[in-house]
Amino acid sequence: MENQPPNSPTFDAQADGAGNCSPNLPQDSEAAALNFDDIENTEPLYNHQMILDGTAKIEHDIIANYPLVSETIIVDALHDDYAEEDDIYQQKVEDLKTNYSFIRKTRPDGNCFYRAFIFSYFESLFNDEDEQKRFSEICKETRRGIEEVLGFPDFTIDEFYEYFRDITTGILEKRITTATELLNELDQPAVYDNIVVYLRLMTSYYLQKESDFFTNFIEGSGSIGDFCKREVEPMYKESDHIHIIALSSVFNVTVRVVYMDRGAGGKVNEHDFNPLHAEGPPAEPRIHMLYRPGHYDVLYVRSKAGVKAGQGFESLSPGAVLAAADAGSQSPAAHQNGCSSSSPLSPASVPAAAASSPAPHQQLSATCPSPAHPGHNSEPDSSSNGQADGELAVVGSPKPVASPLPPPTSSDANSTQPDL
Repeated sequence: MENQPPNSPTFDAQADGAGNCSPNLPQDSEAAALNFDDIENTEPLYNHQMILDGTAKIEHDIIANYPLVSETIIVDALHDDYAEEDDIYQQKVEDLKTNYSFIRKTRPDGNCFYRAFIFSYFESLFNDEDEQKRFSEICKETRRGIEEVLGFPDFTIDEFYEYFRDITTGILEKRITTATELLNELDQPAVYDNIVVYLRLMTSYYLQKESDFFTNFIEGSGSIGDFCKREVEPMYKESDHIHIIALSSVFNVTVRVVYMDRGAGGKVNEHDFNPLHAEGPPAEPRIHMLYRPGHYDVLYVRSKAGVKAGQGFESLSPGAVLAAADAGSQSPAAHQNGCSSSSPLSPASVPAAAASSPAPHQQLSATCPSPAHPGHNSEPDSSSNGQADGELAVVGSPKPVASPLPPPTSSDANSTQPDL
């Protein structure tokens, strides 16, 4: 158990008056010393090279200082991520400790949502044979669906699927039975990144399979397929509510996201993302994530019996924690409306048919103010068009569409998200 990875950068809430979290990279970084005023006064070619060099240095620093996914860290250690005098965040860490004991951090490279999602889900399969059987069928169905719906030939999907299947088979055959063993398997870029690519394809598959529904939440005139090629399939592209809904629906699990931002009140906000077409009452969340502006990490529920600081999870899987979770846990509350995962670095392509150049982020258009997305200096959209909270304004549609997304908090208009 490591309470904090050595030389790990922290989230510096003092750097931004809005309290946005951004990685506190080493101060001797060449990228940090880059003077963008000088760039404006240079020749275009040299200007472009300086930007590329600065971006490459930032990417190198992130890789060097952040593991793909960390060991578990006690939630109490998050106090160290913020200044002692930052009462808002210090109070929210205390509130987070009420229901959660541990956090597992992920690398802020634009793939953090997918890394957090799949690590938490894989852990939840331990000692849950019913879910293992159900998941095995999901794997078969989605593998066929990706080929049929997305139209990719087998050879462009097989490599990504093989990495995904190897971990899945290892869990089903009891070769991977603990979080430590899972971490050892996934702590390799070639493995984890290929699994992330496959998760992106699964997300794209479901968005296009349910295009009649999701098209209502895409701005502009482009198709849902165009959106997926720009914002879902390429690596390092940030994730939003629409991605969470799609992936939770593919896996047919409920995902609880706990939002911790600079909103007043000293309390974190929770929201459950339930799968579309789910039958019966909403299920208990199987996956828990912490969202701080621009980034997702894995959370571990505090069990009834309590989990002592420093205790590992070899004998206490998230599935067991889920079963032992407090029945009286807080009900979902309103939360920040513009969540996205870490901003893109150098976009990498997946199958050739899916590769495309980055385009402006297309987010869900809420009826009330939502924070700007990373890398964009846009002001929050304050137009409500007279619609009630919980509805989305659909571009080109004369009528509001009922939204599966949460209403925003009162702090939305003042919240922004940084590039990580």
